[in-house]
Amino acid sequence: MKLLAVDTSQLQAAVCLLDGGRVLAGHTGSVDVAHSEGLLAHVDALLRGASLRLDQLDGFAAGVGPGSFTGIRIGCATIKALAQVLDKPVVAFSSLRATALSLDAGMRATTSWRS
Repeated sequence: MKLLAVDTSQLQAAVCLLDGGRVLAGHTGSVDVAHSEGLLAHVDALLRGASLRLDQLDGFAAGVGPGSFTGIRIGCATIKALAQVLDKPVVAFSSLRATALSLDAGMRATTSWRS
């Protein structure tokens, strides 16, 4: 199941393509560009890089915080609009949990010890 996930809860937006539990591609935005101005450009760049179209996705995911209310609102509204037009499902995820999981994966990849 191919999903497009966005997280705009923080200063830097993140977009990611997932297939099952595997990350296909990821892209982070600039802190100098507002999410409302750059999010769709990031999505477009990610999809082009993966040679995918929106209609080839099975669903969408949006980070719902904690974080900036305005940022979360932009990400959720964008994902909801794309999903509604394409008649695809949407799932919400915890931005904090996603960050923690990415840090844990990074620690496992760079260390050989466990605490």
